[in-house]
Amino acid sequence: MKTAWATVACWLGIGLLPVVERLTAPPWGADEAVLAFFVRLHHPALDGFFIAATWAGSLYLLMPLTVVMVLCFIRRGQASAAWLLGLSVTGVSVLAHGMKLMLERPRPSLYASLTALPADASFPSAHTAQITAFVVAVLSLCVRGNWLAWIGIVLAVAVGLSRIYLQVHYASDVLAGVLLGVFWAGGIRQCQRWIHQRTDGV
Repeated sequence: MKTAWATVACWLGIGLLPVVERLTAPPWGADEAVLAFFVRLHHPALDGFFIAATWAGSLYLLMPLTVVMVLCFIRRGQASAAWLLGLSVTGVSVLAHGMKLMLERPRPSLYASLTALPADASFPSAHTAQITAFVVAVLSLCVRGNWLAWIGIVLAVAVGLSRIYLQVHYASDVLAGVLLGVFWAGGIRQCQRWIHQRTDGV
């Protein structure tokens, strides 16, 4: 029963994200203050670091990596793990871009961006959602309690911060991306556990 409720809570969390967008719609003082803070941090060394770090949330990197890992899981006979990782990354990307089309929040324009401003909408941050879902899925499968868990968490944090530092997202976009990634990947994991419990009980 707890697993079923956890699954429902995750799906409800995703459904509430459009409400978050309305509550934090620009111009929102907190978002503007965060962007101003990050502008003051700009430095050539940090510029290069965050321009590189932001790629960790891109599907150009995550999708090939996900495909390779899914194939490895299938080869080992771990179909459940393959489904979890594959659905986590592809599903969260579809959800993030669907929300962008639905909510149409404009990109930040208070300060010049340090990289090409993406053409799609700002809310939620797809880069952040994708790396978060990937890390949550992998950690739930492979490395909970392992030092590699910290690497995954640091990587996800770096991607989220990079989107704000580069002035291509508001902080609320990034927060929504984190929540979307956690709720989606966590929801799939909880759903799998619920199915396994039901199957084992038959």
